[in-house]
Amino acid sequence: GLEFRRVLFRSLKIEVGETSEDKKFTLLETRCLGMCAMAPVVKIGNDIYAKVTSDMCKALLEKY
Repeated sequence: GLEFRRVLFRSLKIEVGETSEDKKFTLLETRCLGMCAMAPVVKIGNDIYAKVTSDMCKALLEKY
């Protein structure tokens, strides 16, 4: 959970509510995507990724 957040914030160089310099990403937090058993969950556009680890973070971002 927390390590994943740190990797995400460092990779994008932004905090929650901010948009990346290249305008590709805006970080938003939500309480529920209806997938608690699959947490942590990341939604990028219409794509949803479940059980995301800090190791998966950079690879996910590179796809976009």
